[in-house]
Amino acid sequence: MPADPMSPTSVTRLSITLSFLDWVLPASGLKVGFRASDKRNQFFATTAELSDWLITQDALGETVYHACASYKVAGSRKASNVHLVKSLWLDVDAGEEKDA
Repeated sequence: MPADPMSPTSVTRLSITLSFLDWVLPASGLKVGFRASDKRNQFFATTAELSDWLITQDALGETVYHACASYKVAGSRKASNVHLVKSLWLDVDAGEEKDA
């Protein structure tokens, strides 16, 4: 059974998730959530809508992610459709198994 969306824990999770998304995503452009089970992108006008969707899907047991850019139009996450990027990322892998 999904968690009660108005419980103190759920409200806190929503607030923390929304704060994080506001911190890393551009204010304008469409935001994107990705659900692993059906490999589909969901486009949202606001970080609040994306945050709510992510929390709801997670409560249903889904594995979900957010895109790191905003987009011009719904339907594509191709580079040609990127509206803005607010943050830069670095993926550093280390350890003996990794190439130097």
